[in-house]
Amino acid sequence: MKPPKFDYFAPDSIESALTLIAEHGDDARYLAGGQSLVPMMNFRVAAPSALIDLNGIATLRGIKVDKNSRLHIGAMTRTREIEMDSTIASANPLLHAAAPHIAHIQIRNRVATARLGWQPRLFNPNLRKWLHRITVPTHVIWGDTDRIVDPVYAAEFGNVIAGSQVTMIEKAGHLPHIEQAEPFVAAVNNFIQSKAA
Repeated sequence: MKPPKFDYFAPDSIESALTLIAEHGDDARYLAGGQSLVPMMNFRVAAPSALIDLNGIATLRGIKVDKNSRLHIGAMTRTREIEMDSTIASANPLLHAAAPHIAHIQIRNRVATARLGWQPRLFNPNLRKWLHRITVPTHVIWGDTDRIVDPVYAAEFGNVIAGSQVTMIEKAGHLPHIEQAEPFVAAVNNFIQSKAA
């Protein structure tokens, strides 16, 4: 599926981004990593009228240590940058050691630190009213060790989406189709066959 039409903006300053969100109101969304929002738009679970892409705002990125030895990480700094940065390796060895264990490498390359630091994941007070609108056969597949979006969401999605089926893939994180490809494919095939019968 493809998302409904929306306006796209790529501001180059924080001030411009704030002006845009004020102009477009609650129907606009900021785009940081896009790991959750873009798939939700593709499935028409989320339908913002405008996307405000924060990736071009240079002042939101970067890693530095100030004169008081305090580490500063910009909100749009990629997790992969934290993993590879020599400044972090010396300023905060624990953070540097933990970074390679945050999700899969594709996610670390894309997702912004701001998204990883925001709890609860996928929080949107309107999500429940959108999910119940899904009427096609739905298969919710989730990794049981997902550290990006808690597996508790799988059961809740299953409760809200009428007639849906939930499959938890063992020993898989946020990308079960990559981390546990065989059980993922088997689950998809079983679901399709059950609906085709």
